Amino acid sequence: MGKSHLLEHFVRAARLEQPQAVTLVARALDGERRQPGTLVRHLLGGAPATAVPRADEPEDCTSRLLSVVRKVAGVVPLLVVVDDATLADDASQEAIGALVQSPPAGTLVVLVARPLMLSDVKFRGGLHRNTTLRRVSLAPFTVAATDALLRALLPLDEALVPALASRLCDERLGNPALIETT
Repeated sequence: MGKSHLLEHFVRAARLEQPQAVTLVARALDGERRQPGTLVRHLLGGAPATAVPRADEPEDCTSRLLSVVRKVAGVVPLLVVVDDATLADDASQEAIGALVQSPPAGTLVVLVARPLMLSDVKFRGGLHRNTTLRRVSLAPFTVAATDALLRALLPLDEALVPALASRLCDERLGNPALIETT
């Protein structure tokens, strides 16, 4: 139910809607932050082999990502999706910044991040320089939404649901992923 779950649903729907499109999807992991270019390597793992420069070609990760994106977007629609983008290593964040600053025609870039972490990322400048970007913020669940989620997921005594929904919403700060896994 959280942002990652919504993102997975979006990617599945996009693939069904545009089966000819290439989709590059990766999730940044906190444990990989000290490994330069890790996120970009994960993204490029989904690209057609003919578009990816050979590993022995000395290119920095920004050049590699932009090269692949330009090659692919010049032929078919391209969807680039990064979950937890703020957790990406610095080199990958710089590559993301270059991509979002000026994505090629036919490219949709979707970055998912926790808003409180956006102030410290290297791609922030690219976000500000591209005036065509749209930001979508997901509000935390309300008590009513938490109540509905509980009723949909669990067979509970009706009398317990309102108090449980209120407590979980407060304790989990309205984060649906944390509410769902409780």
